[in-house]
Amino acid sequence: MTDTEEKIAQQLSELEQQQDTQRKKQRLLEELEADYQRLSTDQEEFLLDIIYSSHGRTQQFVLNLEDEFLQLHRANLLTIDTNREALQQELQLFAAKEDELINARRQLYSEEKKEGDDGT
Repeated sequence: MTDTEEKIAQQLSELEQQQDTQRKKQRLLEELEADYQRLSTDQEEFLLDIIYSSHGRTQQFVLNLEDEFLQLHRANLLTIDTNREALQQELQLFAAKEDELINARRQLYSEEKKEGDDGT
């Protein structure tokens, strides 16, 4: 194997490792989203139970808590969306890099074949 072939193979291997890491991040993000949905539903049910069973000052306290929870949920959703976008951009970069390396490998093999054909 020539130095160029080795470099391309090494870059493809590194790219595969990066893609595997990206897939793990994607799975983690999906798990976080599922956890968020579950917690959000549980929190909403809990607050509704308290609101319907409470009166006066307790009710205002719960409403204030609900506002705080909503702010935290919005912040978490923003973080999840930001991570999703970053992972999507990484995925696109990996795909482009993989295409670039595969094309470089094809070109190298094409050149080697051409040299071999010219030599015979």
